[in-house]
Amino acid sequence: TDGDADRVGIADEKGAFIAFLAAAEDGYPPAQRKLGEIYDSGNPAVERNFAESIRWYQKAREGGEQIPPPKPRMPGITITP
Repeated sequence: TDGDADRVGIADEKGAFIAFLAAAEDGYPPAQRKLGEIYDSGNPAVERNFAESIRWYQKAREGGEQIPPPKPRMPGITITP
């Protein structure tokens, strides 16, 4: 049923999040970047959290990851790096 599929999808996303979190906490910059992306958008298993997103993006940058500048969230706003 659809409910079963939804639970499997959430479990998969939660499992992926746990794996990325473990790698990120061990200092792996690509995982830190992925956590930044996950927290930036949120998903069924992880609530959107901009503060955590920024924190993980910063750690990834410090580890040498190339993080693109943020996209404006509202029309007419320009963000300069």
